[in-house]
Amino acid sequence: MQRCVLSALCNPADYAAPPPPALTLPETPPAGPLEPWLRKAVARAFADSADLSLSAGLDSSLLLALAVAEGFSPVCWTLVRNDDVEGTEPQEAASFATSMGSGCYGINLLDAELPEYFADAVRAAGVPVYNAAGVRWFLYHRRIAKGGATRLVSGVGADEIFFGQPQQFHDLQFLAARVPECELARQWLKPSFRRHAQVAMPQARGLAASQTLRLDTEFSGSTLPVRANAASAARLEYRLPYMDAFVRGWAAAQPADSLAAQGGKSALRELARKFLPPAVVDRPKRPGMAGLLRPDEVHQSWLGTLRSLLAPHRLEPLRVLDERAVLAALSRYATAPDEALDRALLKLASLVVLTESEQWPASF
Repeated sequence: MQRCVLSALCNPADYAAPPPPALTLPETPPAGPLEPWLRKAVARAFADSADLSLSAGLDSSLLLALAVAEGFSPVCWTLVRNDDVEGTEPQEAASFATSMGSGCYGINLLDAELPEYFADAVRAAGVPVYNAAGVRWFLYHRRIAKGGATRLVSGVGADEIFFGQPQQFHDLQFLAARVPECELARQWLKPSFRRHAQVAMPQARGLAASQTLRLDTEFSGSTLPVRANAASAARLEYRLPYMDAFVRGWAAAQPADSLAAQGGKSALRELARKFLPPAVVDRPKRPGMAGLLRPDEVHQSWLGTLRSLLAPHRLEPLRVLDERAVLAALSRYATAPDEALDRALLKLASLVVLTESEQWPASF
């Protein structure tokens, strides 16, 4: 895919990328129930003493239950977030791992750590990082590797394949929700480029089209590309049973409306009821993204990072930016941040990092 700075900033649809060849679908859709296909994928994933990234949610809990059913007892790792105001998910994950006969180690990350590692996280991801959670996942995987893991199984991909968040993908609402930040970024372009960088509202296409999009691409509305590339940068062999070709093939053969029923992931929930308690199966999904960066000490650290990355001499190689407009946006960000501004500035800073590291062309 031709990478383009203008498109990355102003085109809501430039959030999808072709999948790696390994993610192509099988020619013949897998038949029968989901369980045998997923169990085979789990058995392959946990071979060679692979560890598990575990949360208290459905996706990774089901993988642990199926791994135990297949005779494995993986070491588990869980993220301890200091912005988790409820403060219960890491303890619930550890308790569940213990009940399944597995040990569980917590990786404690502080929001104050994230700005310092933003550029490293972007280089590891190889794509724009538009939310602070991308930095958190970079550090999480790196510290798992430092803990001695070499192979890591993850539940990433379940939302994409089984409609874990149908409201996000229905009628391509995720892309439509990106329009405000794209309109904002368009105002930072030099006038000669701004005229040719119109932001088009994505057309509503329904669940079936959304299903095709997510099966045929790495849909960056998810954290899948960032997490997978961060794990690879940490020299972890990242194993994703839900992205197994036969599991994806099974999902592709199901009606989208059926997969999205009952709040999403209906097929996984039906299978999970055989292995997990109702509290885990029906646990509401919590947001995977970091919250808006508020004007506090951590926000000031982020502001310093963005001011350094978006300095005029670093914007110049991108060739399309009005440096005064970006400076005005940073001034506004210092006192009145909002979600669209937060995402747009992080995305622009990502493009600077990727251009400087020659992972993105310094062209338009």
